[in-house]
Amino acid sequence: MACEKKTFTEITDSVMTGIRRGLAAMDMALPEADQGALHSAAYNVTAFYDFKRDQRILTVEVTEKPFFVPCAYIYKKIEEAVERARAHG
Repeated sequence: MACEKKTFTEITDSVMTGIRRGLAAMDMALPEADQGALHSAAYNVTAFYDFKRDQRILTVEVTEKPFFVPCAYIYKKIEEAVERARAHG
């Protein structure tokens, strides 16, 4: 079950590094590449992400998730990591 795309703006390299750290702490692996798959074994979630470094935009689209886990819950976890990274980065 897929979710609607979510776009985050004003994502600098340092913010992206912070997002990766924050998601890792929540058992969500966001690779070092600018695009690819984000995985979470804890939530059984897979998402496609695309970091457009020159535009400072991060787009995330959940492509697989259990039916009982709402899209809003997953995106809230990602948003928390983004906000923490922005505050520190």
